[in-house]
Formats: sequence, C-alpha cells, structure tokens
Amino acid sequence: MVAGLVGCGAPSPEKVCDRAVELSSVVAVRRCREWMTDRKDKDPQGYRRDAKCILEAKNEGSLRECVEDGGLGFNPPEEPSDGEGDRIRQCNALITVINEEQAKQANASADTAEDLNRLAVALDATAKRIGDVQLKDGKLKSQRDEYKRMCEDLARAARDAATAGDDSAKREGAVKVMQGIGPREDKLVNDINAHCQSGG
Repeated sequence: MVAGLVGCGAPSPEKVCDRAVELSSVVAVRRCREWMTDRKDKDPQGYRRDAKCILEAKNEGSLRECVEDGGLGFNPPEEPSDGEGDRIRQCNALITVINEEQAKQANASADTAEDLNRLAVALDATAKRIGDVQLKDGKLKSQRDEYKRMCEDLARAARDAATAGDDSAKREGAVKVMQGIGPREDKLVNDINAHCQSGG
C-alpha cells in the first residue's frame, strides 16, 4: 500500500505503521496509527524524526530503537530461561494473532449493507481464529475468550445494521454496540498487555 504524504513531506501514519508491521509481528497496526497520528499533531518535529527512523529501520531491533517502549502497541517482554518462558510464549501466540487480524481489518469499510455483511463474515473468522489459540494460562484464556466474544458481538451488530432497514430501534441498537467496541477493545488490549508484561 502506498500512502500519501502529510504536511511538509512527512510520511503518513499509515505508511509508517505499515512498515513497522512488516518489521515486527508485535506491532498492533491500529494502535500504532493512533499513536503516530497523535504524535504528528502534538509534536510534528518528533513525529518526522520517528517516522524517518521507522521507515529506514532494517529489522525489529532497529525498529525498537526508533520509539519509546509501548508506543507502537504490544511489546512482549524478552523470553526468560526459566519456567516463566511458557507463559510468555502463550502471550506472544495470542498477541500475534490479534495483531494479524487487526491488520486485516484496518481499512475495512462499513458504508453499505454489503460492507457490513462482509465485515461480519471477517469478524466471525477472526473470532474463530482467536478462539483456536491454545493457551494454558488461566487469565490469558479468559482474556482470549473475552476478545472472541467482542468480535462475535461486533459481527452480530454489523449484521443487524445491515438488515435494519426502516427498523430504527434495531439500527440504533446495532450502532450502540459498534460504538462501544473501541473502548472495550482498548481496555482488553491494555489488560492483555499488562498481564503479559507482569510477572504473572
């Protein structure tokens, strides 16, 4: 994907984050774009510096040197040599799937009934894939299941919106669910990240 330029020749957050995702499977594309957009607005000079660094990065190691920890999304800790390593591997497995699914849907449209039905099908597939991640850590399993339910809820809402027609109550109910997904996902992502960064 070739993105346009934003002010004074600065590359767009979309282009920067597409490059970051290419270099690291632990970068969440949606959160990266939100973070970079906010940085562009609040600190244009810093944004241009970070964007240039990311676009010129050759690997994940050099990518991590470009921005402060936590800026681009999930940052699983280095895998230790003791028994904690198994939990970290589980975290990485779930995080990788979530990031990949977010990237697939980053540019999804919801303008028409056809778009909404297509989104619902994609979300059903996302829910299944996330549910299929094999985990043993009890808390992580609960978080995986909640993320799966969230995708299923959004898929149902998208279908309801697509088929609402003149039923204003059905349409408004669907819109309410869809509007609540962002904060719900943000909290869940933060909870997963916190658990995976903690000692257990």
